[in-house]
Amino acid sequence: MITTMRARLDADGLTTRVAAMDETNPDVFRANWDAYGPAAKSAVGRLNTHTYSTGGRTGVRDIAKGTGTPLWMSEVDLGGSVGQSFTDMSPALDLSQRINEDFRELEPGAWVLWQAVEDYENMTPGRENSNWGLIQTDFTPADAATEPLRKNKKYWAMANYTRFVRPGARVINTDNADTFAALRPGGRGAVVVHTNPTGEPQRLTLNLCFRNAGTEAVQRYTTDGTRNLQREGDLAPTGRTLTATVGAGSVTTFVLPGATGVNTSDTTAPHRRRAPTPQRQQRKSPGGRHGQRRQHPGPAHVQPRHRGAAVEVHQARLRRPRQHRGLPRNERRRRQGARGPGRLPGARGPRRFGRAEVDAVHPWATGATPSSTPAGKLPGRRRRVHERRRVRRRPPTDGFSANQSWTFRSVAPDTWTPLRMRHGGMCLGVSGAATADGARVVQSGCGSTAERQWSLRSVGGGYVNVVARHSGKCLDVSGESASDGATVFQYGCNGGVNQQWSAHRSADGFITLLARHSGKCLDARGASGPDGAEVTQYTCAPGAEQQLSTS
Repeated sequence: MITTMRARLDADGLTTRVAAMDETNPDVFRANWDAYGPAAKSAVGRLNTHTYSTGGRTGVRDIAKGTGTPLWMSEVDLGGSVGQSFTDMSPALDLSQRINEDFRELEPGAWVLWQAVEDYENMTPGRENSNWGLIQTDFTPADAATEPLRKNKKYWAMANYTRFVRPGARVINTDNADTFAALRPGGRGAVVVHTNPTGEPQRLTLNLCFRNAGTEAVQRYTTDGTRNLQREGDLAPTGRTLTATVGAGSVTTFVLPGATGVNTSDTTAPHRRRAPTPQRQQRKSPGGRHGQRRQHPGPAHVQPRHRGAAVEVHQARLRRPRQHRGLPRNERRRRQGARGPGRLPGARGPRRFGRAEVDAVHPWATGATPSSTPAGKLPGRRRRVHERRRVRRRPPTDGFSANQSWTFRSVAPDTWTPLRMRHGGMCLGVSGAATADGARVVQSGCGSTAERQWSLRSVGGGYVNVVARHSGKCLDVSGESASDGATVFQYGCNGGVNQQWSAHRSADGFITLLARHSGKCLDARGASGPDGAEVTQYTCAPGAEQQLSTS
């Protein structure tokens, strides 16, 4: 059908795209796509999938990126877990979370509701007793002129997106699954939509990773159990930080009219320069009794944009030529890295670990999420990771695949500075200028020595590693503890969430460091004398013990 339609359109001189395949979910879409021949695949001008169930979204995303074909989420709706209601927020929260998840994992160019208007009579408790559609009205009324248009909470929650995220906007990634963000057309201004599905208010801090966050008032619009896209009081950002409280069971839109440009200190992907691309791998957790395994945060699938295959690490270790005696010639050539199945098109021999460069011959596409698997999950079997392993192109996997996930290091230069505690006026330093893992981080007299200088090195998503200049190691919370008073020391930088901090700047210029894994703050409440106590993490509070300056 697809190839016949394409041939007919071509014969009539029409460039209209053929969209396919509008399957009910991404898994079925991918199964059908894999069964298509080359002619059918090349005839498809836009990929359409529904998300009535959600498995396989990252696989469809990778197909679209690999083939360079536009992708739409072309149909879905949710009836909600409660009966017909025009005031209950739960169907609206379900819809908002589906929008967020679809954009996060599928990365579609458009998100389309099944139908905006539903038959009110069919939705009543005596029939389906559900909440399909955004508006309900009787399709066969006795008097059409007086029949009302009934808007449910889904209508208003979707308006939190559609009234502000206009055609031509560019969706950008966030580090929170409940937060959707987009740049306005032309790059002038940004929109953030946050869903709070819980029964408690949330304190929300937005790290505004723009070159210029602007000074204009930030508009705020709320939909909840009592408000329908109601404009609340405007907010004022403090430097690159915006803090607000969002109510329980709500969808809130923030419009930042003055946000423009890219803040290069927050960039993580290399641009126009050679940079190492370390493969994501298993690590031991510092301070853990049993050496818990964990993964690098923020990885991305990397694949050739025109081929739809991800870079994958071949698991056979390459041996030295002298160990190849007695093997067949073709096996010797394969192990020695000669031209063979592992060779990337256009490259001189296979790519291996240890090469601190990015192949400039091919453009590579990345995905915002590696899989739908919750963070922290790793394959059950531990495998050693060696340098000089062959890198091959493989079809992208859907679901967790550590050997198809990669982390890009920041290309921004380090700026070394002391970190002076407001409480007591002492600076953070490494005890005894030690370079070993686990060395204590303490408060001591300020000076220009390297063990008292630090760099807030961006790892993306508004988070930083706090890196000691003398050792190159990171500020780390022992054992990924979430407890008050947990020890903070230096440890080799390994991408763990307990080495990632968000820096929040107060109106008077001081910063507070929040640990990503625990949400708690770097704290100096135990300080005494010129060589004070160890710094720890503690529940955040508006006190001088948790405030630092970089001067």
